[in-house]
Amino acid sequence: MKIFQFLACMAALFFTQIATAQEAVVNRVQFPAGQSGTTIRDSLTGYQSVEYLLGASAGQRMVVELVPSNPSTYFNIFAPGDRPGESAAMYIAATNGLRYEGVLPENGDYRIQVFINRNAARRNESTNYTLNVSIGDAAPRQDFADGLSGGPDFWEVFGVSQSLNVRAAPSTSARLVMGLMNGTVVQNRGCRRNEGRVWCQIAQVGGGATGWAASQYLREAAAPSASTRPAVNAGNVMRVVGVPSGDVLNVRSGPGTGNSIVGALANDDPVRVIGCQSGGTTRWCEIEMITDMRERGWVAGRYLSAATDSTPTPTQNVSSAEQACLRAVTVETNNPDVVLLSSSFSQAGTEVMVGVGPQRAPWQCIAYSDGSTTRPMSMRN
Repeated sequence: MKIFQFLACMAALFFTQIATAQEAVVNRVQFPAGQSGTTIRDSLTGYQSVEYLLGASAGQRMVVELVPSNPSTYFNIFAPGDRPGESAAMYIAATNGLRYEGVLPENGDYRIQVFINRNAARRNESTNYTLNVSIGDAAPRQDFADGLSGGPDFWEVFGVSQSLNVRAAPSTSARLVMGLMNGTVVQNRGCRRNEGRVWCQIAQVGGGATGWAASQYLREAAAPSASTRPAVNAGNVMRVVGVPSGDVLNVRSGPGTGNSIVGALANDDPVRVIGCQSGGTTRWCEIEMITDMRERGWVAGRYLSAATDSTPTPTQNVSSAEQACLRAVTVETNNPDVVLLSSSFSQAGTEVMVGVGPQRAPWQCIAYSDGSTTRPMSMRN
């Protein structure tokens, strides 16, 4: 009994020491008199982290840039009231780069967390870093959706590698309504902040589906003419795949098998994708037929794949475990641009690899039969 009590005490002391070692240092950032920025130099080892509090006002432009000696060093930015481990970050350098520049959506203390990626931290690696932080004056009206009030009448989708997820509510867990490609022009119906990011309610021009999209993928656009359909460009080119031998892919006048057939495509035919939306259990995509006088129509999305073999494409029929990890990675990285890379099932759990952002940065997640997952982990290092 005494041996058991001794071991229990030692274990408690061990985990207390770990918690103390991992407890973040919190520093208030002060700018020198007459200056709008400062440079911070510091170092970290293992699981140490530092959080810098910086007071700012809505509409001001903030710039944060990290220059580390160890490439596994990153930073996250949290909006006022949000904290690491409790809330999603508004910016994650691991997937978006070591420089942030943006217009702040609200007043309060912004929290900049600097840390070593867990893959390097568990090896007890160290880093020396320089953190440059500056706050500018209130910014003029911007050409992208970074504020919570006002804004232009129309947004244009930009910066996505596949399609922009549009959801039924301003949340990454909300039902997916449709996907929009780069260059698609939509109506602006107002923005709000939720889950640590700004969401904008949008509507298809000329009527149709409405939903919520992450503001970082929207920028101001001119009003389209009544006869103008959403723009497409070479970046949206995909190819037809998976059509049975000797058969063709029907192109229909609308998103559903009840619509008339307006064309046909064969495997490997190139098309330009304008946008996608869910119709029952099928994901339908509006396309422009490059091979057929550039006529437009709708096809089942499962028959479309990226035109280049080097770019992974989202899997249409994903398992519940894969879906759980896709959601978990979206929340962890604060980035809705995620794609399933691979998965491996075992009795212990399903290992899922998820690509994040345009570069498809790899993240690992383990999903269990009860629907829970481990906290996603970056595999970049």
